[in-house]
Amino acid sequence: MSRRTRSIATLVATAGLVVGLSPVASAQSVSGSAGAIGMETTPIWTPALPGLTAPVLTLPVASPRKPTAETGVAAVYPTRDETVGVAQPIMVTFDQPITDRARAEASVSVRTAPAVAGRFYWVGDSELRWRPHEFWPANTSVTVWAGGGEHTFRTGDAVVSTYDDATHLVTVTRNGKTERTMRASAGRAPYFTYNGVYYNGWRAREVRMDSSTWGLSRGAGGYDT
Repeated sequence: MSRRTRSIATLVATAGLVVGLSPVASAQSVSGSAGAIGMETTPIWTPALPGLTAPVLTLPVASPRKPTAETGVAAVYPTRDETVGVAQPIMVTFDQPITDRARAEASVSVRTAPAVAGRFYWVGDSELRWRPHEFWPANTSVTVWAGGGEHTFRTGDAVVSTYDDATHLVTVTRNGKTERTMRASAGRAPYFTYNGVYYNGWRAREVRMDSSTWGLSRGAGGYDT
């Protein structure tokens, strides 16, 4: 037995601590009908727990191999190492239309720290999405396995804007604390904005709102602002 192995054995015996899950492996795995994350075998050294004086050897948990989709993956968004907002869904775009959706969902794994519950849904026949049931927690680490590759990203602060159509005000919060309030409009009859959760895909200091871009001309009651 090597000196390092004896040290770890002594630490485990002294602390009454058995080898446990690494922080990565202990995070939640969410996938399709086949379940489970991909196979991992490399031990991970993690910092000592409070009151201990040496690192602790932790082992990832192995899981069954996942099926492959009927076609390849063209893109995964968010991209690697990107920081996104707490409403951002995961988008997996396949390079051909999918006929077996259950198989495609089973080929994709999502693992998060902290654990986050969510679900798959489809946009057309080629784009599979996964989103939390609510929002991501702020500063969540996310790993996506799709198309044989690993994609990692994280969320930043929980910046949430809530619109009240009774007051025509938007309240912006960051991590639960109000940052500002702004006047806003959600459209007019019969072209109301639907209730629900939206996420910002882009931003600009000035935006031209032209109803003719979606088929309503100025002469028919449209707008160009």
